[in-house]
Amino acid sequence: MPNGVPTMSAPSEMVYGMGLRGSTWGLIGLDFATGEQAFFAPGSADGECAAQQLAQFQEGASSVFKPYFDRLPTSCDNSFYSSAVVGPDRVIYTGAFGALIRYVPD
Repeated sequence: MPNGVPTMSAPSEMVYGMGLRGSTWGLIGLDFATGEQAFFAPGSADGECAAQQLAQFQEGASSVFKPYFDRLPTSCDNSFYSSAVVGPDRVIYTGAFGALIRYVPD
């Protein structure tokens, strides 16, 4: 969880936050008692930002962000310092670069 703000759920005793596995951003669940990773749920189905979304970011974003998108096209799922929030419906919400991502439990 390199750059997001993790959150804890007392009922599940889990800590949730965004992390990177390979080149894919996604939600990580850590067992609070052991510190062990309980799961990883990838952010996007195809692992890459939509072409239109990338074009909008590269048009509107300064040259500061362009190198990130060039090296890591999955940056649309990067939390960019946003926090994860567990909603009353057990859905986990987190901000991402230009999006709000929902993780719905099975």
